[in-house]
Amino acid sequence: MKNLYKISNLILLCMLFSFFAKAQSSEVQQLADERVDAINKMITSVDATLALSPEQRKKISELHIERTKKIRAAKKNNLSGEDKETVKAEAIKLFNQTVNSEVLTKEQAQAKREAKKE
Repeated sequence: MKNLYKISNLILLCMLFSFFAKAQSSEVQQLADERVDAINKMITSVDATLALSPEQRKKISELHIERTKKIRAAKKNNLSGEDKETVKAEAIKLFNQTVNSEVLTKEQAQAKREAKKE
């Protein structure tokens, strides 16, 4: 009987852990989708014909998720405030550089820069 009780508690604990992990990953995905939409909106505000393709949207979303994971890992580690900010700044810089140089076309990157100026 005690073994059955232990097993049921273990199963319940695993289910709760799985639920929270899934909720957190969907939150990260939602943030990534919002960032992709914001980038697309910036680009299309200058030229609607330069909208992001589905492949570009997927790649930017993946990059944003990586960026978010790096930043959250830095927050969880025992880093000083300066070190956390450095990790955060580097993750953001890498994200922006990769998006602008490897994902967007030259025209899209230019449109994004123009939209930022306005």
